[in-house]
Order: sequence, then structure tokens, then C-alpha cells
Amino acid sequence: MHGELMKTPIKTVTVAKLYLDQGYPTAAIRLLNELVEGDDAPPSALELLDEAKQVLRQQRAQAMADKANGKPDAPPEGDPSRSDVTNQERIFNGPFGSLRRIRRNLKSMALKVVEHAARQALRRLGRLIERIEENRRGL
Repeated sequence: MHGELMKTPIKTVTVAKLYLDQGYPTAAIRLLNELVEGDDAPPSALELLDEAKQVLRQQRAQAMADKANGKPDAPPEGDPSRSDVTNQERIFNGPFGSLRRIRRNLKSMALKVVEHAARQALRRLGRLIERIEENRRGL
């Protein structure tokens, strides 16, 4: 079953955004075109599609300018050897966002878990106090 899940492509705006963030505007455009074909296309898909097309135009314009200036052909989009993205940027702004944002989200989730546990404990304590008071009245 797990293998079947992995074979099913995930087609969401979030995945398209990851493609775009990683330097694959063509893949993002292909995915977004599939998403906007339906009647219930999310507005964010249309916005991201425009953004991806703009990025692709900019990449192509830069490649043409570089070629006109005698620079060697740039590596293909998303290629790890591209000089416009440093290794540090790849690590901190990878497919899962920045490490700072991940830490912030983890702290937020941990706070929510603690708050939930505290609420449950207070409810249980309240019920226990009610039982004790009922027992005192009954004696």
C-alpha cells in the first residue's frame, strides 16, 4: 500500500510552489496548468501560474543576455550547480522552507500541545473537585 501511495503524483498548489522555489518554473507551470483546467481551480493557483510564467520569462531573458554577452550556457533550471543559488540558500530555503520558520512552527505546535494538555488537566481536576464536593454533601 505504501508503494502505491508513492506512485500517485501529488498535484497541489503547494507542490507547484515548491517546484518554483527550487528553480523549476517549467514543472510548476505544467502542474498549475493541470490544476486550473478544472472548474474549481483555487485562485492561488492562477496567481502562482502568473508568477511562474514571469520567472520563466526572466530566466529565458537572462539566458539570452548571457549568450549575447558571450557567457557560457547556464545550467538547466533547478540544477544544483547554478551559481545564482548558494549551498547555504539551498539548505535554508529548501523545499520545506527556512529553518527559522520550521523552528517557529515547532514552537507554536509545542505550545498548542501544552495548552491542550493543560486544559484537559484542568477539566479533569474540576470534575474531581466536583466529585469530592458531592461526596462531602452526601456524608
